[in-house]
Amino acid sequence: MIAVDEAPQDEQVQPITPYTERDFFYDVYMSREDYQTLKNLLFKKKNLIIQGAPGVGKTFAAERLAYSVMGEKDESRIKFIQFHQSYSYEDFIMGYRPNENGFSLSKGPCYEFCKDAEPDERPYFFILVK
Repeated sequence: MIAVDEAPQDEQVQPITPYTERDFFYDVYMSREDYQTLKNLLFKKKNLIIQGAPGVGKTFAAERLAYSVMGEKDESRIKFIQFHQSYSYEDFIMGYRPNENGFSLSKGPCYEFCKDAEPDERPYFFILVK
């Protein structure tokens, strides 16, 4: 008898789809020059601020830019966080939160995402939405 390890059906790993600059231009209406500017700024400054009216596709374009830099659509290496007025450092990074016994240290999404990315040499992207 040969035993084969199989992942449970609800935990199947999704295949990662390649994503190129060509795919970016198919998905996002942007000139090649603007794309190269964004990509170069991202590599040089390590962050971008994209501004514009609500609903024009800033988040969509940022996600597609990340995919094109990664060379694949790997959603596990992109984290979205929506900021709002009551969002604090303790919510975002780490802080003490009340519990039934007093207070406990609670790790935020930024901390957790950075810890996940730490051992990996591939690029990860944190997209903040306001």
